[in-house]
Amino acid sequence: MGNWPLPGLVRTLRELGAGLDEIKSVLSSKTTLHELATAQLALLDQQIRLLHTRRAVLRAVVQQTAPLRK
Repeated sequence: MGNWPLPGLVRTLRELGAGLDEIKSVLSSKTTLHELATAQLALLDQQIRLLHTRRAVLRAVVQQTAPLRK
């Protein structure tokens, strides 16, 4: 875990989306910080892809439903 002070590490991991069980796993050395960060990064990438899809759909809806100007 490097030179991270424990309260700062826990706070940072929570802010990055890690759950308490995941953090406990890192603190008990069942999971490495690298493994947790890799898993969180994969989740974030998945969420970003989903948001891109949602944005594209919403843009299409807005364009297709835009009122005609007189």
